[in-house]
Amino acid sequence: MAVENHSDKASDSIVLTGSSEDLKVLLIKRKNDPYKGLWAFPGGFIDDEEEAYTASKRELFEETGLDLKGWKGVPLSRRKKKGRDPRGEIESFPFLFYREGLEKLKIEGRDDALEAKWFSLREIRELAFDHGAILCEALGYFWGDFFGIGGAEDLKSIVLPSFLEKGRSLSGDFSGRVTFFGGSFNPWHKGHRACLELCPEKDIIVIPDTNPFKLNEAGFEYKTCFWKIFKQMALEMEEAPYGFFPGFFGKEEVNPTARWLSKVPFSQKGLLMGDDSFVELESWADFRGLLSSLNHIYVAPRNFSQDELKNNALKLGSAFPEVDIIILPNHDFQSESSTALRKNVQS
Repeated sequence: MAVENHSDKASDSIVLTGSSEDLKVLLIKRKNDPYKGLWAFPGGFIDDEEEAYTASKRELFEETGLDLKGWKGVPLSRRKKKGRDPRGEIESFPFLFYREGLEKLKIEGRDDALEAKWFSLREIRELAFDHGAILCEALGYFWGDFFGIGGAEDLKSIVLPSFLEKGRSLSGDFSGRVTFFGGSFNPWHKGHRACLELCPEKDIIVIPDTNPFKLNEAGFEYKTCFWKIFKQMALEMEEAPYGFFPGFFGKEEVNPTARWLSKVPFSQKGLLMGDDSFVELESWADFRGLLSSLNHIYVAPRNFSQDELKNNALKLGSAFPEVDIIILPNHDFQSESSTALRKNVQS
């Protein structure tokens, strides 16, 4: 389907090659404002009557010399939130491309690009526009059907860098038991780490997500590179056994836990959560469907007393007796708050 061009629609190419620590992504240094001199994905505006998929490959060739004609790409989620582009309400259609050996081909910065270069994921510090969020989503496709994403089965065999590979390696045995720890984690702090260390579960995957109730908070949605935040937390915990899934971080649409958890194929699934989330569980989207899919819940205290949490656990447990609810002990970092830390930075 052709997309009309009113100078408000664009397409970007997220091109990766290699594997493990040598997994690389192609970036261009922008020649013009906005974000002049910063690194971004190759891309540009869609021409009249041009398909977004065609535009992504055309712009890639014009800016880097890399020709992907005839190659298939994976369409990522459309990006259209107000504020994602300083030039106005620009709607972007990003596409993910992967093939071995691309780093051997000649590339050069052309057209709107001062430079074109392959970067390992560890090297990327920050990206222009909302490209950090797009990179997080693209890397989620390398997990295959782990979260029911689908559409990129051939990427499951590509080994990710060690700080991204740990959680994904659990997909070899879906008969096991896994616990998910979700949150906005902006920024990651000692309280988050304490929650993980208190939980006795062996296999835990951290799920950074865009909290729909905080999207309008000043500085949260558009002034932050989501890849920068994700990489910082994942690298800080690199020596720990926990996995980190990037695919939901910075997504524009609301992404309730019940939606993705129902697609996770593990036979035993559980959640690790803060006490504020626990006491509000009944207000969550598809609350009953979510609880019926769970085997266990671990609750980390912060704002509520142990007695309050145990009473709430008894109430919830009577309605869902098949779910084991465990209240974790108090810890030294219960006063840590991502919201308060963001406000301190902004002030």
